[in-house]
Amino acid sequence: MSESNPMPPPIDYGSGPEFIPIGNQADAPKQVGFVEAVSRAFRQYAKFSGRASRSEYWWFSLFLFLTQLGFGLLVGVAQSKAEALAQMAGVVLAVFPIVVLIPALALTSRRIHDTGRSAKLYFGLIIGLMVLSPVLYVLFFIAVLMASGGGSQGVLFIALAIVGSLFVYQLVITLSPGTPGANTYGPGLESIPSDLN
Repeated sequence: MSESNPMPPPIDYGSGPEFIPIGNQADAPKQVGFVEAVSRAFRQYAKFSGRASRSEYWWFSLFLFLTQLGFGLLVGVAQSKAEALAQMAGVVLAVFPIVVLIPALALTSRRIHDTGRSAKLYFGLIIGLMVLSPVLYVLFFIAVLMASGGGSQGVLFIALAIVGSLFVYQLVITLSPGTPGANTYGPGLESIPSDLN
């Protein structure tokens, strides 16, 4: 008669709330202030993977708004003072959105990942709008012509609804709380030991 050996219990390799894959600790989402949010966005310049907290996203959004507002005011003041200064400020105002485009898109991708969703739908909508932009321009042009001639503004409403839907989608997703704990895209706020947060 042979005895069967019982199976040992499975080994827990740390999949609980204290587990963070090595290398993701610095990039894990966390509650941050204004300066750290801007710093993290530029340090993770083109990192589309991982997660970002609401505070990271919204503080960086405030930075973008305030910077653009500041450049716009600089252009306005410079136009009344010196033409050369106004031209330089105008160039900076035009170049700045290009410089921050990649980190803004990467941060948006990470923010969407924090909610447990794939960013593919968001970027698909952006690409779709870029492809449809000539059609939207035509719709706006037709709407303006119809409105100036006393016609219906329904075409304008349709064009605005198409563009506004992406804005509303982004707003809802970025305001949504992140999934608790780790998800497919990385560790969450609750997954980070307090000494790393």
